[in-house]
Amino acid sequence: MLENTAVFLDRDGTLNPDSSYINKPEDFEFYPFAISALKKLYDAGFKLIIISNQSGIGRGYIQEPDLMAITDKMKKILADYNIYLTDVFYSYYYENALNPKYLEGAEDRKPQPGMILKAAKKYNIDLSKSIMIGDKESDIGAGINAGCKTILVKTGDGLNSLNTLKKYYPDYIFENIDKAADFILTNNS
Repeated sequence: MLENTAVFLDRDGTLNPDSSYINKPEDFEFYPFAISALKKLYDAGFKLIIISNQSGIGRGYIQEPDLMAITDKMKKILADYNIYLTDVFYSYYYENALNPKYLEGAEDRKPQPGMILKAAKKYNIDLSKSIMIGDKESDIGAGINAGCKTILVKTGDGLNSLNTLKKYYPDYIFENIDKAADFILTNNS
């Protein structure tokens, strides 16, 4: 039933505190309730896929090897709880990047759906049964543009986003990802 269903997850502000540009593994930590949420979703059989804008790469605030070290730390923490991400997709795109390679991939930068569409193709995901969770309007836009249900969480930039939505409106709003996970599990059983 869930083999073709994913929960797409924004990273900063949704899974971990968003302290501007995290550029070292020691600066990354999950919200305490994020582990619980991911465990419930993983154990229920959802594919867990991170979809994250990381323009700090294109801006030169962080280097790709440093982002990969942060990702490795994140995966190790999750593995300690027997939680395994299906994949992680990052958009390094920045419209004023000095490095030409970071001027490519505008279709991947949320609210564009590129990362979600690539994940759906790679893993044969039914987007109409999948959900995008994030704390920013751009997360909600990416989910809507890909054909997913959407959840805005009030952590990170969520409260501010809630008051400033202009174009994209979520299907649901929850205090945090753990409350969102409970709702998803209740409505997908």
